[in-house]
This record gives sequence, C-alpha cells and structure tokens, in this order.
Amino acid sequence: MPDISIINDQSIPARIARAGLYPRQRKRGYLGMSEIGDPCERRLWLSYHVEKQPGKISNRLLRVFDMGDIIEDRLILHLQKSLYHVKNFQEEYSDFDGQFQGHCDGHIRGMYEAPDKWHILEIKSANQSSFNGFVKHGIQQNRMFGEKYYAQVQIYMHYSGLDRAVILVENKNDSRLYQERFRYCRKDALNLYEKAWWIINADYQPNGISKKETFWICRMCRYNNPDYCRKKWEGEELF
Repeated sequence: MPDISIINDQSIPARIARAGLYPRQRKRGYLGMSEIGDPCERRLWLSYHVEKQPGKISNRLLRVFDMGDIIEDRLILHLQKSLYHVKNFQEEYSDFDGQFQGHCDGHIRGMYEAPDKWHILEIKSANQSSFNGFVKHGIQQNRMFGEKYYAQVQIYMHYSGLDRAVILVENKNDSRLYQERFRYCRKDALNLYEKAWWIINADYQPNGISKKETFWICRMCRYNNPDYCRKKWEGEELF
C-alpha cells in the first residue's frame, strides 16, 4: 500500500478556506468603549457613522476571535480556582442613549497588592512579540494596543465607580501570563468621554492618523481604501 503520510495536499485547510466568508458577528450598532482609545479618530468615526452593515471575516479570523473567548473563559476558571473572587461577568456600561457601550470581562478581588479592593478585570491574549513587549516596556508603551487597552480600563473604571483595574495577558505561544494594574485617572477618563461624545455627534469626518496609505497603522486598517478613508467627502480634502 502507498505511504499516504508523505502526501501533503493540505486538503482540509484548503477546503475550510474555500468555505467562504462569514458575517462579522462583532459589528456593533454603537461606539464601543473597547475601541475609544484608537489613536485614529477617522477610523472611529467611519466605523460608527458610515459602515452600516457588518463586514465579512474569513474562517481564519473567526477562529482567532473564538480563541480569544476560549482563553478568557479558561483564565476566569483558573482565577476562581486560585481563590480570587470574580463577579459581574460582561457587565454592561452605556451612555449617550445607548450609543456608547462597553462590557467588561469582570470584577476581581483578592489581588496581592490590594486584597480588599475590587478591580476591573480585562483579559487579553497576545502573540510572542507583543507579549514580550508588554513584559519589557509595559502595556501602555505598546504601539499597537497600548492606548486602546489603557483607555478601555479607564472608561470602565469611570462608569463602574471602581478605582483600580488589572489587565491579564496570556501569551498565545506558550501560555505565560503577565498582569498590569492601573489606577483610575479622572482626567484621562473625562477626555475619553468627550472624545466619544464628539465622535458620535460629529457630522463630518475628522482627520486620519496619517496622510500616507503605507503608514504602519493604516496598512492594517480595513478603511484604508477609496471607498472609505481615501475617499473625498463632499469635495473636501482628505487631510
């Protein structure tokens, strides 16, 4: 009989990839608190005002999203088994008649540094490079996610009334964990509140983060095309 172990036709990955694109289940009808720290105000404005219908995501990206949910559920279970008190899973915060919403992963108590203080809990996963950057420089210094993660816990603390937060990150390569705690900063939270109000109420698109389509943040943006960000609106210049 032929040795089928040497046949590398990749039929399963190919068939799954050909199965098509799925509606992006994560399209929101509101401005998300988890996104308010995005450094590109144009991307926020476009996602809220222009993109009315859910986009499409590939099977691969759907699996990426699912893995994030799996990691979150597993880490919450591990926290509870480690005698941390965790509650208020997916607690909702809302403002501006429901047009600005967020859902925190939970509230946690029992931190060694402040055992009696309830903290906002946010669970993230990261690849090897991002994780090593978090460990070396701290979450806020991360070019890709730092501003968004920091803003997310600040706005959650603002609406929850809690004054501490912890972000727990799992390395997707080797399952190492990294934690970082934050205190509530009223000034930063109010700036984010005002930013959200402006994005929701602005009747014109703000400037983007860069004029260059090849800028590193723009290269990864789904709006970086003539239909959205690179389109002239009502004859106005783009930037």
